[in-house]
Amino acid sequence: MRKRIVISAGGTGGHLFPAQNLAKELSDAEIVFMAKGLATNSRFNKSHNYTDISSGPIALKSIYYICKGVIESTKALRAFKPDLVIGFGSYHSFPVLVAAKLLGIPIVLHEANSVPGKVNRLFSPFARVTGIFFPDSAKHLRGNIQRTDIPLKAEFQHENRPTKEDARRHYGLDEHVTTILVFGGSLGAKKLNELASASISKLSRPIQVIHFTGGPTEAIKAQYNDANISSFVAEFEPNMQYAWAASDVVLSRSGASTVAEAITFAVPALFVPYPFATDAHQDKNADYVTREIGGAVWHKEKDLEEEMLTQALDALLASQQHTKMKEALILAANTMQTKRFSDLVREVLE
Repeated sequence: MRKRIVISAGGTGGHLFPAQNLAKELSDAEIVFMAKGLATNSRFNKSHNYTDISSGPIALKSIYYICKGVIESTKALRAFKPDLVIGFGSYHSFPVLVAAKLLGIPIVLHEANSVPGKVNRLFSPFARVTGIFFPDSAKHLRGNIQRTDIPLKAEFQHENRPTKEDARRHYGLDEHVTTILVFGGSLGAKKLNELASASISKLSRPIQVIHFTGGPTEAIKAQYNDANISSFVAEFEPNMQYAWAASDVVLSRSGASTVAEAITFAVPALFVPYPFATDAHQDKNADYVTREIGGAVWHKEKDLEEEMLTQALDALLASQQHTKMKEALILAANTMQTKRFSDLVREVLE
């Protein structure tokens, strides 16, 4: 009989993309997603079976919606009778995890960031296991903690990804020109977009750009055209394996999935952490890759100016520095993870 699993993840792509990748890895199980806002979330593939659950930020003002969500979750879990509930953090999943605990359903957690959020900190003592990507996460959690990967798309595996030449042709770019990837995470980043296009336009070396804006593209395209820089500019890219394979460096936020992808593809990074991330966790994500791995540099958004960013990108593209950082990322990709999260889940289900 097929195992039944509930995956609770909502909010940004940083939670939803790994959760949906996990569902593909566990395709032999019957899976239902349960969380707040799935019906209207553009980052969630509605081909999955799902149930929308009420919730709100963990605060007194949200108590009505949280209690309503616990009641809805209890009803849905009783109807589905899952063998396991998997939580990816954020308040979107809170009522589902409360209901699972009340019903005695085993819980497994995944924590992608270096500083865990409130929900995973609260539920880690009750989880059969919590999988973490950054080792520093363990300082903030209790119970059974194990290092795992962040579930990524199957197309990101070495045997499935395109070559650099094919990836650049995919975007209509020159196969032999240094390529910079720019994106602000699943929701884009207005200031980062503006800084990036202005700074890249001032680089003296021959380069080309792949830039995903998360919003309007016309002004960014015009800036690259005015600077005679070949570019591919779009709002969003559902097939990021092409972008990563095509790129020599990346300028981006430092969400956990972005960090994991940069390591997987060994692309040296200039991270500009999202300044309003809870507990400054993106700062700490970026610092780990910079300090412990040696595969990135990072700057706070408030400190960045066009000239400074241009100089930082120039340094990142310098041959000796670039090679050293790429080698460090390759080493990290081969050594830092001990187990796939999907294997951890299967062990719990046995």
